[in-house]
Amino acid sequence: SVAGSGVTSPLRAACQARSVTRIHTATSGARWRVARLTVDWSSTQAPAFVNAKPTNRNITPAAASQLVFTTPPVTSVAGVAIPVTVTARDAFGNTATGFTGSVTVAIGTNPTGAVLGGTTSQAAVAGVATFTSLSIDTVGTGYTLVATSGALTQATSSPFNITPAAASQLVF
Repeated sequence: SVAGSGVTSPLRAACQARSVTRIHTATSGARWRVARLTVDWSSTQAPAFVNAKPTNRNITPAAASQLVFTTPPVTSVAGVAIPVTVTARDAFGNTATGFTGSVTVAIGTNPTGAVLGGTTSQAAVAGVATFTSLSIDTVGTGYTLVATSGALTQATSSPFNITPAAASQLVF
C-alpha cells in the first residue's frame, strides 16, 4: 500500500509508483529511463494506462571523493616502466568525469628503500590519470603504490614485486 493514499491494493500501489530502470554506458556515465504512469481506476475492469510518458535523463556523477587503481601495478622488471591508471570516483563508485585535478603516485610499502622513477604526478582527464613511465629501481617483494590528490580518499595498490633484469654480461 502507499502510505497516506488510501490505496491498499499492491497492484494499485505498484501502478502509482514511479518505474525507474538504469541503463549504464561506460563512456558517458549513467543514463536513466524514467516513466511515470497514470492509471484510470474508475472502471471495475482491468485498469487502462491513461498516460505513460517515458523520458530520458542524463545523470552526471557526483563530485570526486576517492581514488582507485583501475590499472594496478603488476610484477615488473627493475627499471622497466610499470603502467598504472588511477581513477577518481564519486561516493557511489561512478567515475567522476568532471575531475581534472592532479594525482600523485608514490611508493607506499617499500621493502628495500627503492626509488620511484618517472613522472609521478599527472593531471586527470575526465577523472582518469594515466601513468606510463613509472619504474622502481630495486628488486624486492611486496611493494605497494599510494595515489593521492588533495582531500580525496587515497588509494593503495595491491602488493607487487620487482624482479631482476636479465643478465647482460658474464663477469669472472
